[in-house]
Amino acid sequence: MIVRLIFAVTYLVLAFGRLPFLRVDRTAAAVIGAIAMIAAGGLTLDQAYRAIDYRTLILLFGMMVLVATLRLGAFFRTLGHAIVARIDHPALLLVAVIAASGVLSALFVNDTICLVFTPILIEICAMRRQNPLPFLLALAMASTLAGNLTLLGSIANLIVAEGARREGIRVGFVDYLKVGVPVTLVTLAFGVWWLG
Repeated sequence: MIVRLIFAVTYLVLAFGRLPFLRVDRTAAAVIGAIAMIAAGGLTLDQAYRAIDYRTLILLFGMMVLVATLRLGAFFRTLGHAIVARIDHPALLLVAVIAASGVLSALFVNDTICLVFTPILIEICAMRRQNPLPFLLALAMASTLAGNLTLLGSIANLIVAEGARREGIRVGFVDYLKVGVPVTLVTLAFGVWWLG
């Protein structure tokens, strides 16, 4: 019963971002939940160590360092402003946001693209006196869908590939592209249609 309660509370904080009576964010909730699960006997310390996917964490850390370096070098801001300088029509700008965030999400983990591009889009929309909501929805949709294009596009893709490797199934970058490209193109086309 205690293990189920720990899981439920942790899951609620992860889902809603925070609970009114708890002043912790998602990261803290995950760490506290893991510690509580071990303390309550839901997992042994060895089981917890085995559950950590170190290869994926190292790749994510490297990706975060790369994205942080590009952000400090103003790569994303320069790209965003270059797109805006060439496009006047809101519908075309929406398509450009989808294309840019989609391509970048396929190369970098999609969560980081959302974090980096959100303030840039808000700033651009404020300068143009446009409602940022459609552009933010386009960013979220495109980065989520295009994250399925490559193994590097989503944390879930990395975890699945690593789990398959442990079972003796090799999922290579090109193998994944063969499935990821058609699925992503169809879902992105539907997303552009839906947002348009």
